[in-house]
Amino acid sequence: MQLSDQAQNTSNRAEEEIKTEKCHFAARASKRMSEKRRQQFADMILVLKGGRVFLAHQDYADHHPLTGYFLPFPEQSHEGLVTTINEQNFLNWVYIGSSTYRVKHGVRVEAQAQLTGPMDLIFSQYGDKRLCFEGWEGFVAVEEEADQWALYFDKDDNGLQDKAKGRPVVELELIRKELDQYKPTKTAKSEDDSS
Repeated sequence: MQLSDQAQNTSNRAEEEIKTEKCHFAARASKRMSEKRRQQFADMILVLKGGRVFLAHQDYADHHPLTGYFLPFPEQSHEGLVTTINEQNFLNWVYIGSSTYRVKHGVRVEAQAQLTGPMDLIFSQYGDKRLCFEGWEGFVAVEEEADQWALYFDKDDNGLQDKAKGRPVVELELIRKELDQYKPTKTAKSEDDSS
């Protein structure tokens, strides 16, 4: 085996190992968004609330952070993303609503009729590890109420024209963060308490 092949195999094993370790996801507005939006979305993380995924500023997140890792989705040929929903580490699948494109979480029976994957990480040239669905980063935030941003996936790549109903939409990058990189200043509610 060539030295370059050995290095590639080692790199592939390391990438697969990273995907099995629990992590959080930070959100930032993509470079295509305005400077105002990039500042607004600095230091935001994904949190769970009422069976859905929202964005919250890291210092003020009072809901359980999405704490996820990748697993093969049962009876499918792709990987999905699971998340803990409370301090007892109960798990839910993260999925995309097939008609709304909202990012949600739930037990397998809720997820399996929706869009579950493939979920994966893209390893950027700058060292970021970013979440993707079906091979691309189409995640967006939609302002559903004043300063309450919900996570969606722009599956049709049209800015959610028929789904956002005139509400602001911000293109995002979701960056994998080690667990120790998130230290909330408030006690997080478990998803069981936040409905």
